[in-house]
Amino acid sequence: MSLDRFYAEITPFLFGESSVDAIEQRLGASASGSDNLDFYRVLVGRNFDRILSELFVSVHTLVTRDHPGLWPQLVSDYLRINQTAPRDPNLYGLAFSDFLAARRAERGEYSAVLEELADYHMCSYLAASAPAGETDGFEARLFVRGYTFPVTKIVKALALDRATPVPEPQPATMFIYRSLHPPHAVRIHWPTAPQLAALAGRQGLALPASLAQLDADALDHGLAQLIAAGVLCPAV
Repeated sequence: MSLDRFYAEITPFLFGESSVDAIEQRLGASASGSDNLDFYRVLVGRNFDRILSELFVSVHTLVTRDHPGLWPQLVSDYLRINQTAPRDPNLYGLAFSDFLAARRAERGEYSAVLEELADYHMCSYLAASAPAGETDGFEARLFVRGYTFPVTKIVKALALDRATPVPEPQPATMFIYRSLHPPHAVRIHWPTAPQLAALAGRQGLALPASLAQLDADALDHGLAQLIAAGVLCPAV
């Protein structure tokens, strides 16, 4: 048996998509026994539980606090349903926010704050791990988001006290980005109207009426501020 065939067969098993009996029928009986073979599937599941709980720490805190018993089910369902997710552990959380949103829309089990927090954590992680370079890096180093809840305040509050209640919605637009200036830390920026217009211009997007009325000096100043803050690179 080739290694390519072995990995093609064993991967679905490790991700809970086939049974021990099925994999042994295709690959042969395990020399260490079926129970020991099955433990590898349990081990993979535990590892992905750890990955998701550590990456989406505030989501894990709220779910385990407010919805006892739900977190293991979320992890299991995500592992089972999201079969298109990258098998790379570093990228396995990419679709978790969308998964939470779809499940909430279907079942109404929890607040939309969970999917927003998941998106915030994922953007922060991706910004921190994006390849180095002097580029704008939209959706890689720089993420533009409009959240309903004050996610940054929630994350900080829960880190100090897991009993902190979820605040009322406070819609806001923010940039989540890794600064182009040393030490290249991940930062949050709440943009002004001229800065949003400048960003849209950098992306080649048409401006809505509310921003199209801004004069050229305001746009130039907004762009200069974003460059000074390490949000955008000086030239493209």
